Amino acid sequence: MPDRRESVAAALNVTADTITGGGTPLGIFCAEAAQALRWAERGLTLLVVAADLSMLAAARTAIGPLRTRLMSG
Repeated sequence: MPDRRESVAAALNVTADTITGGGTPLGIFCAEAAQALRWAERGLTLLVVAADLSMLAAARTAIGPLRTRLMSG
């Protein structure tokens, strides 16, 4: 029995092929640019890379040193 990730990936692939094969635009949220590139190569046209949670995490990391400096002075 295939593991759950393989089953989900297979379902996504079939769905994407069916939708894009019929000429309907399709998009997906991607965790990283390499993942977006793979989907673009499959015909997806709306690609969102590093959505809200990863942007918030990056902002928190970037703001941390600034906050420390401001709070110490």
